[in-house]
Amino acid sequence: GGRYRLDIYNMYEYALTFMTHKIWAEKVGDEIVLNYDVVSWGMEALMTRWMREAFMPTEWYFEDMYFNAVIGPEDSDLDVDAVAAYAAYAYETTLESEPCWMWESLIQDYVESSVAHPVSEYDVYADKTYLMLSPGSPLYGDWMTYDYAPGAWNLSENETLTLTWPSGEQMFYRHGGDDLVYEEYAEMRVDYSEPMGTDFPGQVLLDQTARTLTFIGPIDMWTWSNEQTEHENLASEWDRLGLLPYGMPTIEFRKAGAPDVSRFVVVVAPDEVETEELVDVTVTAYDQYGDLFPGYTGTVTFESTDLLAVLPADYTFVVGDTGTKTFTGESSFGTSGVQTVTVRDVDFENLYGTSNEVTVLEAPYAYELEVSGVTTPILKGEQSDFTVRVLDQFGEVFPTYTGTVTFTSNDTEAVLPDPYTFTVEDAGEHVFTDGVAFETAGWHDLSAVDDSDPPITGMQDMILVLELHYEATYVPSMVIANETEVTLTISVKDQYGDVYEAYEGTVVINTDDPYEVLPGPATFTPADAGVKEVTGLMLGMPGSRTVTMTDQAEPDITGEVSIVVSPMAKATYLELTEISDTCVVDIPESVVVTVYDQYDRVFPGYAGTVHFSTTDPDAGVTLPPDTAFVPATHMGVQEFVDGVIFKTVGDQTLTCEDTEDASIVGSVEVYVTDEELVIASFVVAGVASGEWTGNESDVTVTALEQFGG
Repeated sequence: GGRYRLDIYNMYEYALTFMTHKIWAEKVGDEIVLNYDVVSWGMEALMTRWMREAFMPTEWYFEDMYFNAVIGPEDSDLDVDAVAAYAAYAYETTLESEPCWMWESLIQDYVESSVAHPVSEYDVYADKTYLMLSPGSPLYGDWMTYDYAPGAWNLSENETLTLTWPSGEQMFYRHGGDDLVYEEYAEMRVDYSEPMGTDFPGQVLLDQTARTLTFIGPIDMWTWSNEQTEHENLASEWDRLGLLPYGMPTIEFRKAGAPDVSRFVVVVAPDEVETEELVDVTVTAYDQYGDLFPGYTGTVTFESTDLLAVLPADYTFVVGDTGTKTFTGESSFGTSGVQTVTVRDVDFENLYGTSNEVTVLEAPYAYELEVSGVTTPILKGEQSDFTVRVLDQFGEVFPTYTGTVTFTSNDTEAVLPDPYTFTVEDAGEHVFTDGVAFETAGWHDLSAVDDSDPPITGMQDMILVLELHYEATYVPSMVIANETEVTLTISVKDQYGDVYEAYEGTVVINTDDPYEVLPGPATFTPADAGVKEVTGLMLGMPGSRTVTMTDQAEPDITGEVSIVVSPMAKATYLELTEISDTCVVDIPESVVVTVYDQYDRVFPGYAGTVHFSTTDPDAGVTLPPDTAFVPATHMGVQEFVDGVIFKTVGDQTLTCEDTEDASIVGSVEVYVTDEELVIASFVVAGVASGEWTGNESDVTVTALEQFGG
């Protein structure tokens, strides 16, 4: 086995030693039979090491052993007959401290590892202690260092472990002092083991008649012992050591006697409840043999890991209970978590039982309000629906809420609902139709609070309230009274200067001009996206006029624009054109008279009469007669063909003026000659500079007479 695999030293405290050794061979038929005969110190230990490695757990000390094995490639047939020392040892029962024979599964090492023998399963226990309860031992009642290594005999599928105890009276030892025991004789039985049938129903079978205790795999003894809570001593020892405290399974072979109550089994149902939910508690008395004890008539009291639990009052069993009593709907838990109930006999402190673990969930209660659904952004004064939901501590709707909520907002001018009392029909959720309207622009919130329990509150914040107004521009830039039709471009904007594209209101336009001509109400559509052109506005009074825009339904949405109105157009001056710069004596000249208003525009509405005059002193000068303008015919422009003949050489002026308003006047300067006009020169203009060779260009040629005209 070397120093690792099958080294027996740490289980035997002695090395494998051969005393005699003999080997011989003989022919038996067609086979050669090899015979091997050896006397050794430790061969049985070596065999158990190998057995444990290959097949099965083994006991601690072997006095003798018969071992026969047929080993095949897929299965093996083992026949083992052995006498083991210390397989069972005199001890005391776990719960009652009565004499018993104890059996527990052990592993073989009890010597610490060393350089020569480096592998020992005892190492982890070398500095641990256990309470010694061997009768007659001088160490009885003392904590002593472990002198063995506990083991867990896990059973896999189809593996079975059966223990059988002898019939008839057996000797038991009761502790009497150091090196002193009292012998007691009684039949042997088993009524306590770890694990028990209640731990693995159908897998731990106890037959008192056949005197057998059978464990049927699969059972993970180690994991069960570590995680279980029913056996308090086992659980506390695990907590103390952090290791398997003794072998699994552990079995107590006790003295048989008259059945007597030894423990209670307590069942709480259901095993998952909410706080304050009623549960049933069933208490059943069992005897030391694990059987129902119907004659129990003691008094029990109740306690719980939950200090807020509501438990039944102390109860005295009666014969009619036949050992079991269910306390229906008398108990509840007040603290969430994993809780248990313990039932204890008031006269015998060690007679008790602890229930199954009960998972207690915190019962839902109204924890907070959720306010939601307020439109944002929302217009100042616009109504909005909103919803209030009552949530429990888990974030779920609390449907049984019937409290009263009151509403507040940081907008002190907001229009809020009256306090509202939830009804059962609301099922924890209520919609407030058109429930809120904000009256102040900016960022606001809406809060709800329970009148009687203020921590139950909720808020919707970050509600943007927009205050809209109109802004407008207009064309044309020059507006003339009673003439110019103004086109307004109206933009709907919020307080931040951004266009409010969702606006669909109707704007009404008014002015402070008594002679106004107004367009009708203009309704914005989604296609306008907050900007709309409105035509048809005409103003009649000169000066700065104010145009006011107002929402037809929401008078607070307003805006205005100032328009400077120029005076109404009128005839202001005349212009004389089309007469030659140089005129010849006695040669007729035509002249065109154009009437202009004060804005230098042709004034087509002129209906006055004009009179011509000249600086030419000759009485023979020919001028057009006084002539009236007809607006529909002349549109402010009239031509006088060949109407002017000068007589005097020199610079002359031709003047035309209104016969009633001398300020409406115009004149032109000409030069009068008696010479014949001839072409004296040409003026060429219009040729583009920088042209490429071969490019074409327009050109204007003007012929000038000798006087430059």
